[in-house]
Amino acid sequence: PVPLLLILLGILSLVIFDILCVGRPSPSVCSSRVIFYYLGLALIFSPLITKTFRVWMVFRQANNFKSYTMSNFKLNVITLLWLLPAIFIAMLRGIIMPGIDARVLLAKDNSRVDVICAQSSAVWGLVQLTWAGIQMLITLFLAWKTRAVPDGFNETRHVFISAYFINTAGVLGLVTSTLLG
Repeated sequence: PVPLLLILLGILSLVIFDILCVGRPSPSVCSSRVIFYYLGLALIFSPLITKTFRVWMVFRQANNFKSYTMSNFKLNVITLLWLLPAIFIAMLRGIIMPGIDARVLLAKDNSRVDVICAQSSAVWGLVQLTWAGIQMLITLFLAWKTRAVPDGFNETRHVFISAYFINTAGVLGLVTSTLLG
């Protein structure tokens, strides 16, 4: 149940990020957007990786006629280990480069004023996206490896659907935010 709760918290974090994207941003809203977005991604991918890895190991070992067990405690520890780098990168970003501010831009035709979130460097955003991308690729790989698991494991179907949906939404969100930002 802990990994499933973490996934739900990750989805809630992404919903909060979406709500923060409505309206004119302030510097605190700009910083909150970054925190909720990357925290949401990490909270979703980390449990998906560990849950899918456990299923993969059970069926990989089953083909070799060996038994494999992973306790819920071990599952939670591995999930935490996947989550810690994202938290560490976010803390470093906040300490080293806290300056995410709202900038006012005048439209080319002078018809409106746009307020956008801007940062002096995109390095930390790229580092966070790289970590999320690594987690996304591992999740997709494990979902693909466990695609032929028997139907009796009802959680695996939900894990692949979640992996494919979250990865598709993540890629579309990245492309959209890059084009609009």
